[in-house]
Parts: sequence; structure tokens; C-alpha cells
Amino acid sequence: MPLEQHVSGSLFAFRVARIPVRVEPMFFVTTLLLAGSRRSSLEDFGGWLGVVFVSVLLHELGHALVGRRFGLAPEIRLYGWGGLTSWSSGGSLSHGRTVAIALAGPLAGIASGVVVAASLWAFPLPRDEWPHRLLSDFVWASGYWGAINLIPLQPLDGSHAFESLWAMAKPQNAERVARIASAVTGLLVGPVALYFGWVMPGVFALWLGLQSAKQLPNEYRELHDAPLVERYSLLLAEAFDQKDGARLSAAASELLGLARSGRIRSWAAENLAMGRAFEGDVEGAVEALVSAPRSHPPAVSVEAFVVMVSVARGKQRAALSWQTDADPEVAPSGADAPGTAADEGSDVERWSEAVSLLREPGSEPIDAVQFGRVREAASVLRRDGDAAAIGQALFATSPDPDLAFALACSCARAGEGARAAALLVEAIALGFRDWERLDATAAFTRFTAERAWRPVDAARRAATPPAGDP
Repeated sequence: MPLEQHVSGSLFAFRVARIPVRVEPMFFVTTLLLAGSRRSSLEDFGGWLGVVFVSVLLHELGHALVGRRFGLAPEIRLYGWGGLTSWSSGGSLSHGRTVAIALAGPLAGIASGVVVAASLWAFPLPRDEWPHRLLSDFVWASGYWGAINLIPLQPLDGSHAFESLWAMAKPQNAERVARIASAVTGLLVGPVALYFGWVMPGVFALWLGLQSAKQLPNEYRELHDAPLVERYSLLLAEAFDQKDGARLSAAASELLGLARSGRIRSWAAENLAMGRAFEGDVEGAVEALVSAPRSHPPAVSVEAFVVMVSVARGKQRAALSWQTDADPEVAPSGADAPGTAADEGSDVERWSEAVSLLREPGSEPIDAVQFGRVREAASVLRRDGDAAAIGQALFATSPDPDLAFALACSCARAGEGARAAALLVEAIALGFRDWERLDATAAFTRFTAERAWRPVDAARRAATPPAGDP
């Protein structure tokens, strides 16, 4: 089992100025690795541990307090890469406020480092004694690291501030310009730092610069693919909503031949897989998933969808044997004609139970597992509105982010875009952060340009931390 699985989760939690702080074991593992000569004695290492803990916490409090001043609800996490401030709720921010939040962390560290350095200068201590070493470590960890954090290297705070400043003038290319600035800065600063003997900062800057440079070619490919996304999004969404496998496969195959970027090619492969699954070509669907670029593997939700559609053809027989008023277009024929309960075994009982609930929404209390079957039955029988009505009662008694997301999916498939958007906002407020899953849900695509969808984008931006430390 990987190390991070052994030490994942919170070691302890507390609050500072009513701001929740969560500390993970990997924070102390990384601090130990960076201790260097401070590991030579228990006294020095204990001091180093305390210095790093306080300096990182002060840095994150700088972000958190300014963010709270702007109406956000901050949460602080101390983990293996340092500290991270995120927001559990709040509205969208202007570029100016984003800059203020990004700079608040480094400036808090620099200010505290300057105060301690001035104290050492005004009241000198013997250099070979523990108090002097402790305060000197604090000046380095807070002041110098705060200054380094102002460099426009992704994902440092300086890069977040640079991107927001650029976005004030040209928001359409701010992310790409920030990436270029990060690459140039890292590839220049890194070698210079190594030349002067600053090994750790030099290697760190060079590594971050190379990471940014590696992403630039794909960004330009995505820039090339942007018109394709605009052209094919609605077409793919409509074909998916109509369960038109032939149309979905044709459009996705055409897009796959035109796209250059890994992300868009993966999106095309996902849609191609779903189209072939609708057509009953399970092997073709699997081949489409395998064709996705390794750099952007298909979403797990899409893989699960392909599996679901594959088994739904068999379950449909049991569902329609209990659902006499089903849509005639759904009714199977030939090899897919309704079978007997003996053919499906206990699976038929579970499936028919879900169908019976669809007949009278909300007539019986259900649990989350049973609601999953209701949603699956609704997808086959095109009764997503009924599934949403049943799930709403469950959500009222047991609010859960994943349940809210599932309800949003049902509402979107039923054509209720405004209700789907409101449920997604609730899901994000409850802690939903699986943006890849959200983006891969084709049912939402048809509504993303509508005014009712704007609160979803605002909630997503507020929940995505604008500032954090590696």
C-alpha cells in the first residue's frame, strides 16, 4: 500500500479565529525530510517542527482572513506540500480581490519574518544557543519563503496574483500568459540559483519551470481545439439526450479525427464510447475508451456508464415486464423481448421494486442504495422527472453532496435545467468538489450557456482555492 494511503486523513483539527484548521500526517513527514542538520538533536528538531508549523499556519491565515473579509468561508489544510486555504462557501471574486488574497499569505510571512529579524538585531542573542537558532529558522521559514512565494511560478501565490492582474486587462488569455511566465521564470531563476549555490531553491524553481513548459504545447493545442468544442458540444449533448447512438458515434468519431489536445481527444473518445454503447456495440465502446490519450484517461463515470448501458439491455426486459405503460419507443423486440423472472433471478425483484416506485413517486421511504436503482430504471424508461421527485424526499431528510449531484443529473435529463443548477449549487455548498465528474456529465452541457447556470459557475469558482502553497 502506498505511503500516502497509510498517512492520509486528518491527524488532528482545531480552530484559529473561528477558522477550521486540519492537519494531516504527511505535513510532519515533509517537515522531517526538510529538517536537514536540525535532526541532529531532539531540541533542534522540536524547534524546527514548531517553526515550520507556525510559519505555514501564519501564511495560510493571511489568505484566510482576507478571504473572509471578502465574504468567503475559509478552511485551512496543512498537508504534505505545505498549506492550502480553500473556501467552503462564498460568492465570486473580482480580479483585484483575488490578487489581495493571493498576496496576503506571503506578505503575512514576510511581515512576521521582518519583525523577528528586527528583534534579533535589536536584542542580539548568542549565535550558538538554541533561542538564536530557533528565531533564525523562523526568519528563514517565514520571511524568505514568503518572498520566494511572490515569484510568478505556478502554483505559487505570485503566479496566482500575476494571472489575476493580467486578467484585468486581457481575461481571455490570462491563464496561458501565466503559464508562459512561470516557464520562463523557472528556467531562468533555477540555473541562477544553482550557480550561486542555492541548491534547494534552484532545483525547486527549475522543476516548476519545466512542469509549466511541458504544459504549454498542449495549451496551444487546446487553443486550436476551442472552436471544435463550441461546434460539437450541443451536437453531442443532443445526441446523448436522445440516446441516438449512431449520431453520437458519428459526431464523436469526426471530432476525434480533428482534435489535437489530449483533453479534447479524451472527451471525443468518451462520447464515442457512449455512442457505441447505445448501439449495443460493447466491444467497440471499450475500444473507444482505450483510444483515449494516456495523459487524459477517460472519466470513471463514463466507464461506469458504458458498463451500465451494457447491462441495461438485459434489465430492460425485466423492467418492461412490470411497466405496462412504458414509452412504445423503448419497447424491445426480437432478442430483447421481455423475459421471465426466472431468467433474471433476484435482480428482477430489485429492478421491479425500482419500477414500482416510479409508478407512484414518493409513496414509500427509500434509502440511497434503493434510489440508485430508481435512477437506473428511470434512465431506461425515460422517467428521470419521477426519479428526481423520489430522490427529493430522500434529500430532504438526508442532505448529501453526492445525492444532490445525482438529483441534479436526473433533473437535467428531464429537461429541468434551472432545478439542476440549483441542486448543483447545493451539492457544492455541501462539499462536492469532483469537477471532472461534473464536466463529464453530458446532461448538463445543454444548460451551461443559460442564465440559470451562472450560480453554478460562481459556486465552483468560490470553491476552487485561488491561492495555495506547494
